[in-house]
Amino acid sequence: MQRRHFDYKLNTGRPWVNLLSRVLTHLSIVLSAVMVVVYFCDVYTRGEMSFLANPITKGMLLALCLMVLVNSCIQLSCLAKLRSMQKFEKLTEKKKD
Repeated sequence: MQRRHFDYKLNTGRPWVNLLSRVLTHLSIVLSAVMVVVYFCDVYTRGEMSFLANPITKGMLLALCLMVLVNSCIQLSCLAKLRSMQKFEKLTEKKKD
């Protein structure tokens, strides 16, 4: 199976970026699932529990938003580097022919 977004050539100089991206991705998934469960609990209890008015929940929502922003910036920068590497490889192949 071929990995497209995180090619081993991309992060050889900066392994911490790959680790940070993987950790943020997993934390974002877990925190998103928690927020979905909290949302549905809040909807079905019809304001009796009021989870979304809780300051802890607001902090979790802020943490989720920040993690998603950082993770998407890292993903976009890695994709841009991968695309530039692919363009460079195509240009060098054309020059060889």
